[in-house]
Amino acid sequence: AAAGRETRLCNGRAVRVEPLALTPGRFVLTDKRIYFRPFCLGRDEEELTVSLSEVFRVARRRHHLQHTAIEFASKGKGSQLFRFGTESDCSVVWKHLEAARGETSREDKEWESIAKAWNQGAISNYHYLLHLNQMAHRSFNDLAQYPIFPWIIADYASATLDLTSESSFRDLARPVGALNQDRLARLVERYHAMDPLPLPGRPGSQGASSSPG
Repeated sequence: AAAGRETRLCNGRAVRVEPLALTPGRFVLTDKRIYFRPFCLGRDEEELTVSLSEVFRVARRRHHLQHTAIEFASKGKGSQLFRFGTESDCSVVWKHLEAARGETSREDKEWESIAKAWNQGAISNYHYLLHLNQMAHRSFNDLAQYPIFPWIIADYASATLDLTSESSFRDLARPVGALNQDRLARLVERYHAMDPLPLPGRPGSQGASSSPG
C-alpha cells in the first residue's frame, strides 16, 4: 500500500533489543524509511524513524541463539537491534531491506577489506577487534552476545606499564587457565593421575560395536 510518497514494503511485530530492555512494538519498512512504534509509549519509550539514506551498515544477527534479528547502524541514531518472531519473518524483512537499500551485504568482501586495512596499519587493533566481534554476531545492544576482547596485559602492579617489556604482556601460547604456575602444576598432576581412556575395540571399551557377552 502507498502512504504518501512512500511505499510500504513490510510490517509486523518486532522487539527492540537493548542492553537492559526488550521493547515490543510494530516494525514498518518502506522504500524510504524504517519506523518502529512501541506498543506502550511512555517517558522512556519513543517512536523511532530512520531514513534509509542514513543507514550505513546492516547485518543479520542471532538472538537467543536463533537467527531472528537484524541490526543496522545509521547517522545520528546509532545502532539498533530488532528481533522478529521467526527466522522466516526475519528473512522477509532482510530481503526487503536489501532491495530498498539497493545493495547486498557481503561480509566476506567486508572481511577482506578489513583484514587488508589492518595489515597495512590503516586501522587500529581496537577497531579491527570491533569488526571481528561484529562479524561474529556480537552486539553492544545484546548483553548475551556483548563484544569481547582478549586479555593481553600481565603486569597490573607497576605504576607505569612498560610496553617494551615482554613481561608486561600475557603469554598467548597458553590458555588463560595455564598462566598461573601453581594452577598449571595442579592441572598437569591431575592429568597424569587420570586413568587412560580405553581405545575403541580394545578390551574394556564400551564401543557401539561391542556385542553382549
